[in-house]
Amino acid sequence: MIAQVYRGDSMPNLVSYLFGPGRHNEHVNQHLVAGYADAVFTADGSLWQNEPGVTRRVPKQARELGLQLDYPRSRWQIDVPRGSVWHCSLSLKAGEGPLTDAQWTQAAYALVRALGFDGADGKAPCRWAAVRHGPSKDGNDHIHVAVSLVREDGTRASTWNDYLKAGKACADLEARFGLARVLGRNAHRSVPEPSRADREISAARGDPEPLRVRLERTVRACAAAARSEAHFVALARSSGLLIRPRYADDPGTWTVTGYAVAAKDGRQAYSRKTGRTGPIWFGGGKLASDLTLPGLRRRWEPPGQNTAAARAEALAAWSAAITLDDLPLPTGDRPHAGQLTGLEDVDPRSAADLLATAAAACEPGAPGPLSQAARHMAKAAQQARPVSRRPEVTAVISDMASTFMAVTQSGTGDVLTLVREVATLIDTVAATTGTTTLAQTTQLVRASLAAMTRAAHEQAIATLPARRSSTKEDTMSEPTHEEEFLQHVTAAGVLTARLVQAAAGQSPGGLADVKALRAAGYTETTGFDGILRQELGEQRWAWYVADPARLVCAAAITDAARAGQDVPALLGKACRRRAWEDDQQSPARSIARVLYYRITQEMTRRTTSAAPHQRTPYAGRTNAGDTPRSRPPARAPMPETRWDDLLKNLLGEQRWGQYATDERRRDVAVRLTEAAADHHDVAALLTTAVNRRQWEDDPTSPSHRVGGVLHYRINGLIASGEFQTRNQNSQLPSPVAQAVSRAAAPAHDGLRPAHNGDAPPRPRTAQTPQPDRERG
Repeated sequence: MIAQVYRGDSMPNLVSYLFGPGRHNEHVNQHLVAGYADAVFTADGSLWQNEPGVTRRVPKQARELGLQLDYPRSRWQIDVPRGSVWHCSLSLKAGEGPLTDAQWTQAAYALVRALGFDGADGKAPCRWAAVRHGPSKDGNDHIHVAVSLVREDGTRASTWNDYLKAGKACADLEARFGLARVLGRNAHRSVPEPSRADREISAARGDPEPLRVRLERTVRACAAAARSEAHFVALARSSGLLIRPRYADDPGTWTVTGYAVAAKDGRQAYSRKTGRTGPIWFGGGKLASDLTLPGLRRRWEPPGQNTAAARAEALAAWSAAITLDDLPLPTGDRPHAGQLTGLEDVDPRSAADLLATAAAACEPGAPGPLSQAARHMAKAAQQARPVSRRPEVTAVISDMASTFMAVTQSGTGDVLTLVREVATLIDTVAATTGTTTLAQTTQLVRASLAAMTRAAHEQAIATLPARRSSTKEDTMSEPTHEEEFLQHVTAAGVLTARLVQAAAGQSPGGLADVKALRAAGYTETTGFDGILRQELGEQRWAWYVADPARLVCAAAITDAARAGQDVPALLGKACRRRAWEDDQQSPARSIARVLYYRITQEMTRRTTSAAPHQRTPYAGRTNAGDTPRSRPPARAPMPETRWDDLLKNLLGEQRWGQYATDERRRDVAVRLTEAAADHHDVAALLTTAVNRRQWEDDPTSPSHRVGGVLHYRINGLIASGEFQTRNQNSQLPSPVAQAVSRAAAPAHDGLRPAHNGDAPPRPRTAQTPQPDRERG
């Protein structure tokens, strides 16, 4: 529950507005739920009527109620600084309500009592009323509480600490009604949300996001990459920020106690304090509670360290006496994996810093999935248990963030591998913390990786003719100095990510997936362990049994069996395809993870390049109790689309295995091809369709199969027309896409049927869409 407090000076006008249609005719079913007895209980009966869906027109009765509430002020002729009307809205998160009128009545009385307006403390009471509307345009159930700050005896009511008292009252109401807790309220740490005015102004200007959100991400990225306070100031200015210090009030001293930032290219506003129009400034603590200057100094100044020299250097940076080029490079030995082993897990604050720098590097023009993930992680970090940052972990986080900053300032670079490493860290943090917010963060990061890969594929297709026409001398040209520099910084960033993993005591890949699979009901044993033991041999089987990641491989085998794969033949091919000691395709040292990689690759190859009825059953080895499977009936091969890689990343390995053999996949493929022909943004369409609701319990779609549910959701989104225009901002910048596309394989356009090597591919023909019905 959120409380928003406003001040005004006309109670009749406020009550008339609350019972009116609203600015955009959004007020529906306006009615009273509580109030001061002498005023509201004598009000007209039409103000109490609860009629859902009805827009009430009672201007005369509403104004009469406002005059009744304002009577003490008009009688005693009392002036109240900042206005005599205290107005507070209590609202729930969309989808959480609605509460009943009786519950909102309790909430209104609890709020008035918490603020001391009811006279329970022995003072004269204030007159007030609580008005409930229908859901807002965003779906929030809410009420408005209007209080006259002139008490019955003519004394003024105090509003000291009203924000804090209202927040405490909301926390009590959340516990009473079983509502979701607001992040940051109990820990007194938060990342403030932009106001409705900020959102509306940004939308009117055509800005992709509110200014507050953009500044918070940029400041966090600079703070993560900075090695000192002076370095932070220089990085902020080089990143397009205006930054100014706040000095101590003590005259004669030049002690910096805080700072404020603004955007060089941001919107401007008139300031009553200065009487001039200028940029809009935000203090560090107004962006996020962990971005205050004292909080940032704790990162760079370990306890017991002499800070005199660092503060003097910072003072010179604040006064613009030195720039980024004037700062010395870091000296001394950097931490390595051996020094970091055994440290605590990487906390969400470090993950939030890395995501902010990744978003700044990969999405500089417009916010995308990485920017949203960084916002979610920053909020989750405020709820984490506060721990002191170890200097070793801070150093490796700073190195990795510096890599992203170098890529950002140079304007190009291969960041895809680096983002993959960051995604591994996010998975580790999400598995350790286990909150819904972090689960959404991992989905956003995976969606961003899928979008980056798709953009790289499209860029590779666009540059393919030029590559074919290039000469041998062109292909053997040496890289430029800039390309060499970017290769070095990207390699340094990947190495740093692995050092952070070592700090968390995790191998590359982490054990986040192990915890998630165990929670999903998977076990380390399968019905094919006997076959796998024969294929691996006794020594390698012993290593496999002792591997902590054994559950990952077992889950892949289980999913293969559920998908109808010939598991014995699959294991035989995976175990014998390459030498184990020199597997360059999967560099993991874990035998279970190498085997998992090979199994999933073989499953993908069989699904996309061979019809199910043409697979040869494995002969000679069977488990006890197994019976030979009969050959499935012949059927047309499953179609493929150019969005399959994106969809696979969004669905995950297990759900993709179910979708790969689902007959409704044909309907989905045809529908996606038609959507692309109608100029729909198919990538955004798929991302929204997969992530909008849970799959296991989707009452909206009567189908229990992945293909049927996906087909139902895609049809609904296309009908809404939300994705009719392609979003060009979702693509990577062309220089980044060109660098990433060097390793990208050509992708196929449109719909193409899968085939094997024995039969020629079928010619493309217009396919008739299947009837739109859900199959159980």
